[in-house]
Amino acid sequence: EKIPSQYKMNYNSYDISGGINTGYKYHTFLGWLGTSLGISSTLRFIHYDPSVYRPFDYNIRANLDRWSIVNKLTTSVYWDKRDYFLNPTNGFFLNQKVTFTGGFLFGDRHYIKTQSRADGYLTLFSVPVLENWNFKVVAAAHSALSLILPQFGNQFKTDFTDLLYIDGMNVARGWTSGYTPISYGKALWDNRFELRLPIAEQFLWGVLFCDAASLWEEVQDMSSMKIDDFFFSIGTGLRFTIPQFPIRLYFSKGFQIKNGGISWKPGDLALGNFTFDFVISLGGDNF
Repeated sequence: EKIPSQYKMNYNSYDISGGINTGYKYHTFLGWLGTSLGISSTLRFIHYDPSVYRPFDYNIRANLDRWSIVNKLTTSVYWDKRDYFLNPTNGFFLNQKVTFTGGFLFGDRHYIKTQSRADGYLTLFSVPVLENWNFKVVAAAHSALSLILPQFGNQFKTDFTDLLYIDGMNVARGWTSGYTPISYGKALWDNRFELRLPIAEQFLWGVLFCDAASLWEEVQDMSSMKIDDFFFSIGTGLRFTIPQFPIRLYFSKGFQIKNGGISWKPGDLALGNFTFDFVISLGGDNF
């Protein structure tokens, strides 16, 4: 359930982290095949005034004025058939990532996070107009399913910083936790579709998009999945593809399908009677 604002509090969290990562990719006739492995450890210290506050989250209460340790092992495999990874116009990308936290690694948190991702790209048409500019449209689709699961032996211990959420910038653009029934969950399905049109192909593209994402408090809640669970958004924007300036600017309009009808989300900005949201994404869409 969403925590009422009157029960929220500020606290100080100090983190010291270190890790080692390695990876390798192979170029084959099928495209790039890659794998990666990383291990990290984080020391966290939490402080607040217990005479004033009592945190809602048990793990925050338990870590008052003590160092806790979080150990993680992350592994992934991927198949990359994109023509250009920074701004693909054809091909696909498949990735499976699993993070083991605690369990056989010990520590104060215990869970497994899985992330399954599929991206696809297709140039629908390309018509030469100028000497160095073609009028073309690229279709880009993305789907990712993330789950938080118990560790082996049914060990399960997290706090809200480990959980999944709809950020409104890359996932369900325009939606934020203030408009969703839960702020954090253990299952997230994120879907995006875009039509991309080059303005200056090397660094600026126009975008038309449609998003659909849903967040569930428990993984088993997905078994009763229905269209009412999803948060949709449509909109347009600009996509900068310069590696040093990977910013995206969007105008978004959110809606849900409730009882067979469309329920529009009230936006933060207004143009006459029409409301919408302005979204800034700092290159985090990564697709």
